[in-house]
Amino acid sequence: MFTLMNHLLNNIGYIIAAAFLFTKIKSAIESLSKEERRDHIIYVLFFSALAIAGTYIGLDYKGSILNTRNIGVITGGLLLGPQVGILAGIFSALHRILIPIGEATEIPCAIATVLAGVFSGYLHNRYRESAKPMIGFFLAIIVESISMILILVFSSNFKDGLDIVKSIYFPMSFMNSLGVYALISIIQNTLSSMEVSAGKQAKIALEIANKTLPYFQKGESLDSVCKIILESLEAKAVAITDLEKIRASYVVEGIPRIEKQIFKAL
Repeated sequence: MFTLMNHLLNNIGYIIAAAFLFTKIKSAIESLSKEERRDHIIYVLFFSALAIAGTYIGLDYKGSILNTRNIGVITGGLLLGPQVGILAGIFSALHRILIPIGEATEIPCAIATVLAGVFSGYLHNRYRESAKPMIGFFLAIIVESISMILILVFSSNFKDGLDIVKSIYFPMSFMNSLGVYALISIIQNTLSSMEVSAGKQAKIALEIANKTLPYFQKGESLDSVCKIILESLEAKAVAITDLEKIRASYVVEGIPRIEKQIFKAL
């Protein structure tokens, strides 16, 4: 059992690493936070790829595949809704049926994967974001339990089916649950960091506007405005320009004279 769990743990590591790299693509994570429908095809492909990868790197075990397929499907459905969850479930289920390994359990596993997409999509808007990692954890256990029941139902030899279920149920249900929890948490933490950063930037912009507005209203020197902006942004130099020339500028004390001259000449 521990050998099986170790294999699943390694596979989860690959999936989380791929998801982590995905969250570093700024445009991808920004559109994820906005949930724009035109970008859903990207997420369908991404979470389908995670699910299919979970099958490919799985372990052929007694006619079944010890896999992490449902991690991608459940995560996609909970975070982005039924469109992503169901389509990712269907694509990865079709892949599971078409591959020439683990044929003894292909139908029950495919059905369970589609159900994972349906259930996760249904629960998408029914819980607050902070609860989704734990919801995903328990949903993964439920889906794996359904998968095991279906293996017994569809098995041509009940004894062989029972042997498979006894061997893989705990490792798959436990490790897939941990994988879903970790993956959702990583993506949500990335989104939270972006929101905090955006909030700080908005606060700075508002403070600058409040401080500089009186200078614009009174028509006073724009150099003072540049100084306020420089201090707020902790910059080295600030300039206000139009399409032709610099209208005002301010350079922090301590910058070498030659650098000041270059800045003034721009």
